[in-house]
Amino acid sequence: MSTKVCACVCLCALCGRAAAGTPIPPSLGSPQPEPHAFPSLSPFLSQTNGVKPEHGLASTGQAQAAAAGMEWARQIGPHPDPASLRIVASPFARTLETATLAGVAVGIAPGDGAGRFATAEELVERHFGGFELQDHAHYATVWEEDARDLDWHPPGGGESVRDVAVRAAALFARLEAELGPVAAGSGEGPKRVLLVAHGDTLSIATAVAKGADLAQHRAHAQETGELRRLVV
Repeated sequence: MSTKVCACVCLCALCGRAAAGTPIPPSLGSPQPEPHAFPSLSPFLSQTNGVKPEHGLASTGQAQAAAAGMEWARQIGPHPDPASLRIVASPFARTLETATLAGVAVGIAPGDGAGRFATAEELVERHFGGFELQDHAHYATVWEEDARDLDWHPPGGGESVRDVAVRAAALFARLEAELGPVAAGSGEGPKRVLLVAHGDTLSIATAVAKGADLAQHRAHAQETGELRRLVV
């Protein structure tokens, strides 16, 4: 017998809360060299906007990331087994910065040599096609279409809900294979993984993990800098 493989905590990272009239942040780009960069699952990863330094965190986002790391450390409790902790982040500038700042509280940093800080291209932001770098108000249009058709693609070659769900499921399968099940009665707790990603990616991934209706993925939306526990 075995228990769930890991207790994931999802952390939503954005440059800052956008309002109507604010451009949608760039979503997809090529990963920077990081330990355990996973094979590409998306045809959009040749774009480079997402990894540009100017698309990193604003000061508010930096403070939120550090606070989220301290809250995760509080939830974990004192003296955790270092081998039981892992941070897995989207390879974009804002998520890598978020993950790095959050990792300070638990002693995890990029290139720590223990494989505890990884990037996963499965976590990149959903590609919004022709709505990239356009008015933030276009989100509402996308989500209305999502509720009607899981295979609807934003114009200009964007990703459908199902596209993102496929890569989210692939990440969960990868984590299960890498971390292995926890044997019942062993006294070993589940691995704790901090997933650092973006709004639609996390809402769709949460729906996948819970077996919920993908058409209603926005019911699982997170606030910027919010931690949310997810057992997979």
